[in-house]
Amino acid sequence: MMSIAVSAVIRPSHPLRAALFGFALANLAAGAALAGGLMPGVRAPLLVGALCLAAGAACLRMAHRNTTAHQIDVSGLGQIRLTVQQNIGAPPAAPDGDGAAAAGATVSILPGTSLWPSALLLLLGDGAGRVTALVVFPSSLAPGQFRALAVAIRAVGGRKNVLFGTKKNFELIAACQLLYTEMQARRSHGGIGSDDRTRV
Repeated sequence: MMSIAVSAVIRPSHPLRAALFGFALANLAAGAALAGGLMPGVRAPLLVGALCLAAGAACLRMAHRNTTAHQIDVSGLGQIRLTVQQNIGAPPAAPDGDGAAAAGATVSILPGTSLWPSALLLLLGDGAGRVTALVVFPSSLAPGQFRALAVAIRAVGGRKNVLFGTKKNFELIAACQLLYTEMQARRSHGGIGSDDRTRV
């Protein structure tokens, strides 16, 4: 049986930070234009402009705060340990016998955690009731670790029946993800035939 143990450092995603900065600049520019009376056709321009400026400031704050790396360790038994990586340039801490880091908080997967082929939304809660939300893209991890982490999270979440609310929904989405992966593989090897399109 294949082990689900994995240890990975989740670094800030550069595409996500760039998107946040871009959205922030767009909102700030719109807010300034509305406040300056450059959009006369908009109702309540001062109110809308203030909302745009607030949204832009919030996005800038999120982009600035999204600079912390986390180390996540999943043991073969399904225990998850999360550690804030203070020194981003340092290598991951050596796992112990259970595959978990020697330091950090033991966390569990919370309902609402979602898995997609190119992104993971991890909601992790510790024993003190604190919740950590991590958005993970392939660019956030070392090459090859995204799939390994997704498989481990899917396995642990499936055991505890917390992914997507119910086991039935989890199995349905897992089947859809498998079908999507197969379709992508067929496209990369010469496209999908008419029979495949009809069946899908």
